[in-house]
Amino acid sequence: MTPTWFRFNIRDIEFFCVVIFEIIFLGMYFQAFSSGNTYHSYIILYSFILTLVPPILEWKMNLSLPLGLKLVVPLALLFNAGGGIVQWYWASSIFDVLAHVMIGIAAGLIAFRCYIFLDYFKYTLKKPIIKRELHFFHTQKMDVIVGMTIMVFIMIIIWQFGEFFVDLIIHSDYIRGFTDSLLDIFWDMIGYCIILYFSARSMDSIPEGEHLEYLLRKRN
Repeated sequence: MTPTWFRFNIRDIEFFCVVIFEIIFLGMYFQAFSSGNTYHSYIILYSFILTLVPPILEWKMNLSLPLGLKLVVPLALLFNAGGGIVQWYWASSIFDVLAHVMIGIAAGLIAFRCYIFLDYFKYTLKKPIIKRELHFFHTQKMDVIVGMTIMVFIMIIIWQFGEFFVDLIIHSDYIRGFTDSLLDIFWDMIGYCIILYFSARSMDSIPEGEHLEYLLRKRN
């Protein structure tokens, strides 16, 4: 018989992985700081703090966020922030592709969770963040899909401009021309399409009469 203390569920494993990510970020922070790489040390510190946001939301709001959210965001940050510190970006072109796919996945998850929390504040807490609703389509699903796509595209463009300014500041070459930028956006959108598919499936699973906040669960 397996001892009680040795029994883990999937969310325990997810939390353990988050702790591992945080340890990696701390190690990269001290590596960047000790080598005088001040710019990247700030990015890693920001990544460390941002990774804490989903677990803190779960704890403060007594909710279980959908599986994957707490892992995808730090994984995307690790690929992109860490890639500049340990030279992964320039070691292989495949890494750049994977990094941008992860950006699209993370951006899509963030956009979808924004819609879920808007419904949570409106229907569960009775404190709507947006007082006046705007509906452009006959179904909420289409409103969410189009809204997510616009949000993700804006985030991707901001990210590309961020890489451009990083190149200006530290004289790196994250962007290697206009064609490279278009390819980055293409792979970003491939990652987003993966999340869009699963988001649409999640919305299809919501019972009639329920809202997006149905996808958030109270913790046991």
